[in-house]
Amino acid sequence: MGKATQDLKEEHNAILHVLKILDKAMPSSKPEADMLKFYGELLYFLKIFADKCHHGKEEQYLFTALTAHGIPNQIKADL
Repeated sequence: MGKATQDLKEEHNAILHVLKILDKAMPSSKPEADMLKFYGELLYFLKIFADKCHHGKEEQYLFTALTAHGIPNQIKADL
């Protein structure tokens, strides 16, 4: 596996790790203000890291390279 795809895989693992933390924090008895701060930081992480940084790399580089190597960018569904 190349370095770029390895980096994307590690980013996937980081995102999954944060989601596991979220899963454990959901039934929290912490004060509401603390949880609002936590959820705000979580949303910031997902918006900036997961969506813009990680998904941006996939869209701009990975999917473009896959398409250039003959992998279709859309799957045709038989309806």
